[in-house]
Amino acid sequence: MKLKIVVAISLLLTFLMTLVSSIPVTANPGTYEKFGSRVDNIIFRVGGSLTGEASEFEQGLIDYMDWAVPSSKKDAWLANSAMVLEDYSEAGWYEIDINTQMWPLGHGAMNETGSISTRTKWGSSDPTAEMDWTRPADWDGHYWVDYDNCQRCRDAKWFRKAVAWLANRDQISSQFPYVTTPMETFIFPMLTGWDNPSAPKYSPFSVSQAKACLEAGGFKDYIPGDGGEREYCPNVALREAWHTGDPAPAGTEEIPDIQLWRRTDDEVRSFAGELLRDGLAASGVTVDDHPGTYSYCTPHAWKDYD
Repeated sequence: MKLKIVVAISLLLTFLMTLVSSIPVTANPGTYEKFGSRVDNIIFRVGGSLTGEASEFEQGLIDYMDWAVPSSKKDAWLANSAMVLEDYSEAGWYEIDINTQMWPLGHGAMNETGSISTRTKWGSSDPTAEMDWTRPADWDGHYWVDYDNCQRCRDAKWFRKAVAWLANRDQISSQFPYVTTPMETFIFPMLTGWDNPSAPKYSPFSVSQAKACLEAGGFKDYIPGDGGEREYCPNVALREAWHTGDPAPAGTEEIPDIQLWRRTDDEVRSFAGELLRDGLAASGVTVDDHPGTYSYCTPHAWKDYD
């Protein structure tokens, strides 16, 4: 969204500068500028949400929106002769951000206990009780990956793959009021030739594929009667030998609830968050859902890393 706003303002300024440099006017010396169209004031109103800004636009409280037209308003606005709608192109993306320092989305940076506000190292997360974490001696509190020696690193990758299968790109794209292209990587479709044809694909949306990834990572329903919720076994040999109906293998532990901070001040983000929440639940993963505005979600995502 930041990119779109910057582009919109840049185009507007370019348009104004063109007018200023090419349209001479007759002016009273010392009273008006020598050239160009002008306004006495430009007033920016912060709508706070797509719905709020659209409402102000309909009421005539603002003259120009920096959001895309809401899907629910498009037909009525096109039919309204008092409104002018224009097409535009944009290179930007929506993505799901994953905190790879939190188990099981990452192996965990679990060197300190207690509340996040009392910790001294960046991005640390609460340890699961009685876990024995082995890590490099020079580790400084940042995320690290050792696929050769760290089983949890390998298993967390399978958990992230499951999340990738639960990103319903087609349904999310359908919520935009304009044409979008579902992407598997950060290479834009117009950059033909730069994308890697061998990159793994995680579409179409599939709960069954997500479940298969969780199983491969040792995240299984080892304990019957808990509503299908998955647990984790770090011992590969024990979990591969385990069969449904057997007692849970030694070392089985609960999976921490997935903290989902979901923006509700943007209809598309909110919809995407709901899809991910429901997909995780259907896959046997417990989600702690936190819907809220940008100001509510941001500190948890980018400050507390929880």
